[in-house]
Amino acid sequence: MEVSERIQKILDYSGLNISQFSRTAGFVTPQAVREMLNGRTKSISKSAESKILKAFPQLNIDWLKTGEGEMLRSNYTQTIHGGEKIVQHGTINETASTDILAVISSHNDKVLRAIEAQTEAARTQCEATRTQAEAASKAIDELSRQNDRLLSLIEKLTDRINN
Repeated sequence: MEVSERIQKILDYSGLNISQFSRTAGFVTPQAVREMLNGRTKSISKSAESKILKAFPQLNIDWLKTGEGEMLRSNYTQTIHGGEKIVQHGTINETASTDILAVISSHNDKVLRAIEAQTEAARTQCEATRTQAEAASKAIDELSRQNDRLLSLIEKLTDRINN
């Protein structure tokens, strides 16, 4: 199997386009991948091989080098959360699916509790601000009444002085 066919199979398997694949594998530009796809590159360099295998560890190194054998490693597993095997040959097993959902659910619960706490803190702050605004409004009303009384007294004193 030619290099171009192997790269195309990896693209098909991953569902990535040339640019996405290039970024994922760590190529500086997509040009090297295009050259492999166009048949200009007759073999995959050690550097390119290393980048591809680092990004796609499930690939069989012999298949990548020569095109012989299976594309995916027969013993490939990927683990998350507690080290339990959850992915083999790109398929999530049922136990792993449950574990993943439990992790996501737990995370979502923590996020929800944090949001609820922040919402309650904001409500408390709003209530305190409202109380302060009401007190300020009452103080302004009282000062306005006092000002009116002072003006009234000044008018009376002015009238007495003028009379």
